[in-house]
Amino acid sequence: MRNWINKYQPKMRQRLLLALLIMAFLPALSIGVLAYQNARSTIEVRLYDEMNSVADLKQNEIVNWVEIIQSDVNLMADNFLNEEHITVILDENTSCIYSSSPTVKSFGISLISK
Repeated sequence: MRNWINKYQPKMRQRLLLALLIMAFLPALSIGVLAYQNARSTIEVRLYDEMNSVADLKQNEIVNWVEIIQSDVNLMADNFLNEEHITVILDENTSCIYSSSPTVKSFGISLISK
């Protein structure tokens, strides 16, 4: 009988040790997994919020830029002298320095056609 106990005793020690190790590492592992998931979701939310704020700022900058350009274009379109100078440049009968330039004429025609 004693021989039988001595024969299985190391295996029982090993099993008991393995069970205690599993019981010790299982909570540590679950805490680590939960902490990782929590940190990951927090980082995702923070990055999403930051990207949204950057997108909103860029949108506002683009809207402001377009408004400035539109006001400049409206100012130039309302200016009578601009219209007069463009017609002089594009008129073939005038002896303006710029009227003989094909580059200026094509640029002026492309401006008018737009």
